[in-house]
Amino acid sequence: MLTHTYIFDRYSDAKEAVSALEASKISPAFISLVGRGGDDLMSLHAYAPGEQIAPVNPSGLLEALGLMVIPGAGPLAVGGWLAAGIAARGTTGQAVVETLQAAGHSASDAETLAEALHRGASVVAVRANATRSAEVQALLTAAGGVDPEKRGAAYRDNGWTGFDPDAKPYTSEEVFDERMRYRAAA
Repeated sequence: MLTHTYIFDRYSDAKEAVSALEASKISPAFISLVGRGGDDLMSLHAYAPGEQIAPVNPSGLLEALGLMVIPGAGPLAVGGWLAAGIAARGTTGQAVVETLQAAGHSASDAETLAEALHRGASVVAVRANATRSAEVQALLTAAGGVDPEKRGAAYRDNGWTGFDPDAKPYTSEEVFDERMRYRAAA
């Protein structure tokens, strides 16, 4: 299995990607979503550190999302195998990096994905076999997903040197500014 994880500047785009993946018959068991959910966070179950993440709802990942607070990223909507891995490692910023590396991402991509969460973005991760790999990548891209290598290069061009698990989460204003920076560049 290959793992494809893309960054979404808007949570609504990440949800759209999950819906498109499920509509293409990718099992919710192979899809994960982690990100700032805006007003959606108010209706989610709050997971305590170390609490078992509920199994994916057979009717869809979006109906099984919970809430996890990760230092450095803040409150996040979480669901799927990626969320379970983060919870098992202690719901910290470093746990995000370790879980992504365990899923097959390079250290550089894992740090970029964790930094994207820190900056208010969302990530969608999908496990797919080689025969569906191109289809998964196309669906993620069509929904507005950005490859972590591309976003990591943009972060580094703006002075970023690596993920800091002790950094404070971005404020709403900083998240807005960050989204506008990359929307303008698109």
